[in-house]
Amino acid sequence: MAKDQNHDAWVAAVTEPRQEYVAKVDLERLGLTPYLAQCRRTWLPPTSSRPILRACPLFPGYIFLPLQQARLPAVHFVRGLRRMLSDSAGCLWRIDDAVIHSLALVEHAGGFNDILRQGDAVTVRGALFDMVLTKAGERTAEVLLPLFGGCRATAPTKQLVRAA
Repeated sequence: MAKDQNHDAWVAAVTEPRQEYVAKVDLERLGLTPYLAQCRRTWLPPTSSRPILRACPLFPGYIFLPLQQARLPAVHFVRGLRRMLSDSAGCLWRIDDAVIHSLALVEHAGGFNDILRQGDAVTVRGALFDMVLTKAGERTAEVLLPLFGGCRATAPTKQLVRAA
């Protein structure tokens, strides 16, 4: 983020906790064009044994607005918004349009999605080492253990997380 005088600048707005979508909808109702960067994550509903992909904010607690729209008085009364991100002097932090455009391109290409694919490095929750995903089913996945000469093991799909 940089503080510049660019015409095509965006600003980050701080949202109330878990209110990014509320703020986005309210801003759109005003005719504004907010950008909420999102990713898709695997989620297991409590009443189901089948994981689904769910949209989540990429930057929880933040939503982006074009600078000209952020200066409108009506923005201060939007549900879910706390304030605009600014420095200690009160100047809004500006983000170049190219950065927002790049984020949107990667998002639309699925670059931020948390989808496990064959060959991904994964960790089973509670395990002390990384494994390689070889085959994933609905309930179980086959993983290759690096210990013991690379033996195969089966783990519940809901216990897998992408390795860091």
